[in-house]
Amino acid sequence: MGEIFEGKKKLRFIASLVLFLLLLGTFGYKILLEIGFLDALYMTVITVSTVGYAEVAQMDNEAKMFSIFLIFVSLGTVGYLFSSIVSSLLEGDLRLAWRMKRMNKDIFKLRNHYIICGAGETGLNAIRQFKKSKV
Repeated sequence: MGEIFEGKKKLRFIASLVLFLLLLGTFGYKILLEIGFLDALYMTVITVSTVGYAEVAQMDNEAKMFSIFLIFVSLGTVGYLFSSIVSSLLEGDLRLAWRMKRMNKDIFKLRNHYIICGAGETGLNAIRQFKKSKV
């Protein structure tokens, strides 16, 4: 169960990192290029994604240096994101999380039941008693 919370914590951290990166880039371009929010967000997305469409405003040296910084930071962030996803898939975190969610859903549906843990001598006697009393 702890692995699931660890995975969710990691996912929240990565999402926060990506959001921070988008905000940093957007406000950085908005200030440096003196452009609107949507244009600044667009510049951030094309820079972070390394698509490289045309700039929406004339880039001065400060804006170019900011773009270089943003590219390096975003490459590191996106690399960390993909490596986390791949490691989660390979280590079975997602499969375990799905299985635990399904199990919890099934447990939540249970009513008027007993759980016998262990099938040793005591557990087998408990099973016999339940069968005998038709429980």
